[in-house]
Amino acid sequence: MTRIENDMRRLTGQYEEAMHRLTQMNQQLEKQLEDMQYRIQTLERQLAEGAQGAAPASDGQDPGAIDGYTPVPSDGPTRLPGMGGSEPPPSQGRVADTLNDQLVSPGGTPAPPRGEPEETPEQYLQGDTPDAQFNYAFSLLRRDDFEGAELAFRAFLAANPDHRAAPNAKYWLGKTYFAQRNYTDAARVLLEGYEKFADSDKGPDMMVTLGLSLKELGQNDQACAAFDELTRRYPNAPPAIKQKTKAGQQAAGCS
Repeated sequence: MTRIENDMRRLTGQYEEAMHRLTQMNQQLEKQLEDMQYRIQTLERQLAEGAQGAAPASDGQDPGAIDGYTPVPSDGPTRLPGMGGSEPPPSQGRVADTLNDQLVSPGGTPAPPRGEPEETPEQYLQGDTPDAQFNYAFSLLRRDDFEGAELAFRAFLAANPDHRAAPNAKYWLGKTYFAQRNYTDAARVLLEGYEKFADSDKGPDMMVTLGLSLKELGQNDQACAAFDELTRRYPNAPPAIKQKTKAGQQAAGCS
C-alpha cells in the first residue's frame, strides 16, 4: 500500500508539472498569435490607406484567446464585506494621445465637447462592430495608455453591456484602475464584474485582482475573504491564478 501511495503521489506530481508546462506553452502561443494578428491588421490597414490616400488610423488589437476552464456552479457569487478606505492618489497613467490630441476637427472647426464615456460612448470608441471597438480599447491597454484604455472600456461596456466580450472588458477596466494605483475603483469595478460574470472565464481573474486591490487598500480581512471565495468557487483555476492567490494570502496575512 505504501508503494502504491508513493506511486500515486509521484504520478500526481508529474501530472501537475505537465499541466503547468502546457499552460506556459499556451500562454506563449497566445502571445505569438496576438503579435502576428497585430502585424497582419497593421499591414492590411496601411495597404488600404495607401491605396485610398487616407491618414493612418488607430491600431486595433486582438486580445487573444481566453483561458478555458469551468467554474464550480453555485447559487450565486458571495457578496464580500463592505469596502471602505481612503481615496487613492490621482491616476498616474499616461494621457491618452489618441483621445486628447484632436482639439479640432480636420476642417478646423472645434471638436464638440466630450461627455462621459457612459453618456457618449461613440466619442471614445473606434470601429463599426463591438469586436472592433473592444480591440481598439485593448490596443490602448497594450500601449500602456491606461487612462485612454479606461475611457474606452467604460464606453464599450456602456454601448455593449451584454456582448460576449463584456466580462473581459469589465476585467480589463478593473486592471486599468489597478495599474493607475486607483485601488478603490479597481475593487469596485471588479466586485461588480464578479457579481455579474462570476460564471465566465474571467471570474477567477476578477476575484484574484479584487483581493489584491483590497490588500493594497489595507483591507486585509476583505482581501482574505476574496481569496477564500476564489479558492472555494474555482478549485480548477489555472496554476497562475492559484500562485497569485497564494502570494496575495501571504501578503495579506490570511490564516
